[in-house]
Amino acid sequence: MKSARLYRLVDEGIYARRQPGESRDRVVRLVARLVDHFRPREVYEPGSGPAPEPLDFVLATGRDAGETADGLRALWPKLHPGSVLLLTDSYRNAKAKLLWQSIKARPEVTVTVDLFRVQLVFFR
Repeated sequence: MKSARLYRLVDEGIYARRQPGESRDRVVRLVARLVDHFRPREVYEPGSGPAPEPLDFVLATGRDAGETADGLRALWPKLHPGSVLLLTDSYRNAKAKLLWQSIKARPEVTVTVDLFRVQLVFFR
């Protein structure tokens, strides 16, 4: 992701003031803005049925880090340059933190953005 595009995403999507009609919940609001920004064909949540190929936008909660890791491991080959992975709850416990660290270390990961409650992963 080029720095100008990332800056625009941060400025217009992440730090923009809440608009009338938007959710008061910050995570829900951010997910909606990201989906609007990236316009994926489909938003996929691991465990919600068969995964489409390719995966454009994956929304994964880190509530059960082991389950999330297993789900992402199966999905990893379906991610492509331009895919966005959104994680939540990466600081819930030690397993979730390890999962987040392992994702950041993957060679196909281009940029990560850590917003504490939400983590964004972009791919080459």
